[in-house]
Amino acid sequence: MASILGSVIDTLVSVRLPARYWTLVVPAVATFVFLILVFNAIDNHANEFLPLSTFLLKQRGHPTTKIRDRVLYGGHFFPHQTWTVPRCLDKFEKLFLDSYVEYRAFLDRQSKTYADAVRNYKKRYNRSPPPGFDKWFRYAQSKGSLVIDDYDTIEESIAPYRSLSKSDLLRRMKELREYDQKYRVSEVKIRGGYGQQHGGGLWHLLSWDFENGLPDLDIYINTWDEPFVFPQEENRTAKIEFFAGGGKPWWPGAVEHCKVWEGKKMQTKGRSDYIATIQDAKEALDICAHPEYEGTHGFFNAPSSLTGTKQLIPIFSVARMSVFKDVLLPSSGPWHPNFIKNDGIKDFVGKTKKLYWRGSATGGEHNGQNVLKSHRMRLASIGQEHPDLIDAKVTTYVGDLGSLKQQWREFGEPERTDHGTENSFSFLMDMDGNGLSGRYYRLLRSKAVVFKSTAMQQWHDDRMFPWVHYIPIRLGMRELVDIVRWFATTERGDEVGRRIAEEADWWSRTGVREDDARVYTYRLLLEYATLFR
Repeated sequence: MASILGSVIDTLVSVRLPARYWTLVVPAVATFVFLILVFNAIDNHANEFLPLSTFLLKQRGHPTTKIRDRVLYGGHFFPHQTWTVPRCLDKFEKLFLDSYVEYRAFLDRQSKTYADAVRNYKKRYNRSPPPGFDKWFRYAQSKGSLVIDDYDTIEESIAPYRSLSKSDLLRRMKELREYDQKYRVSEVKIRGGYGQQHGGGLWHLLSWDFENGLPDLDIYINTWDEPFVFPQEENRTAKIEFFAGGGKPWWPGAVEHCKVWEGKKMQTKGRSDYIATIQDAKEALDICAHPEYEGTHGFFNAPSSLTGTKQLIPIFSVARMSVFKDVLLPSSGPWHPNFIKNDGIKDFVGKTKKLYWRGSATGGEHNGQNVLKSHRMRLASIGQEHPDLIDAKVTTYVGDLGSLKQQWREFGEPERTDHGTENSFSFLMDMDGNGLSGRYYRLLRSKAVVFKSTAMQQWHDDRMFPWVHYIPIRLGMRELVDIVRWFATTERGDEVGRRIAEEADWWSRTGVREDDARVYTYRLLLEYATLFR
């Protein structure tokens, strides 16, 4: 700007004009300079923000055209072209935008034709798809599934069993039947395209409309909250051995498992990064990579009713920790009206800007020494320390007499509430109990920002994007207050929070529906069937 004005002045000085012309030139030049300064000020102010589309164009390989958004995603992303992005990003907004870019690329890369699906499967897994893949693809399309290719959770669940022979697998499953007697494990037999369940569970709710596309199979489903398959040695000829670990410290066993089974030694270097925010949610669930998790979860301190096997047996569970080898299956429970129904949903704008949570003191076997180390009790304690930001209270105390007295002294009388209260809050907390949380999908539909702290892997992990669909919180929760404060007290936090609430609501009705769980389960069972070919 200065150089341009200088050039104009030098030019005028060098030109010899009659005096009568200067009375015209000087006002014209002054007006010109004034307009330049005004437009420059406007431009500088505008440059504080970028249109979202401009930001996305800078991301390599990312789709940004409005036509593509409108056609592929039903117009959901079209309004986002009006979003603006600050040139100077706060770290939390940067986490949102970086994850949003990955999410958009994830959706855009999904196969649109069967030929594409086969080609992408071969490229991803270096083998041909399982028999029945064509029927599965048509089924996925009929259900409107937006996810066709990204099923690495299935691959990670099945991969440990590919090294076992069919005869080894069948022998171990027979020993499981003889040991369990349908006490904890429910048996499903699929014969001639129809499944029959023996024992507890609601298997048929997930499988009723695709069983005729499955080969004959025997499936064993863990009906308890806690995972079951905790391999500690691998002698393929030995008779399988079961264990009971409820009420006992579990963390030492996890350390030993990481060393022997995973070939990893817990490194203390993770402790220095303890307060950092989660960027890679799947890595954050790797217990072997995080020695700082010791003492942060009730399961680590003393699981309530843990039983299982020390050898690999393909048992299906709805959640597991990374050191367990259960095959991940969706739970049919979260879509039951008792869990998903919410008639009082309010818009994000106007809600109370606090983090809200109510829940019982489940999540481990509590006693007077470990009860306050439980993850749920820790959240309630944080709420006591920061009542201006967090409203977290325990509704039911659980444990032995000593722990019950300690809970009462620490938190007073338990507070009862109903689900409708959560609709008045901008931020909602979701966390583990003894196992997975049954309220997660309901919270995602609440037009609020869901904060989630979990040690559990689940079927949907490949398709839930942190900082876009939910806010991931470490098991120690030491970063929780700072993150809530940013969302609750800053202008950009409020704007990003509104966007996250919108994304979570849309994705809960589009990408993690009960139909999506069925599509996942169908494909999972096709892969499972290859173990017995």
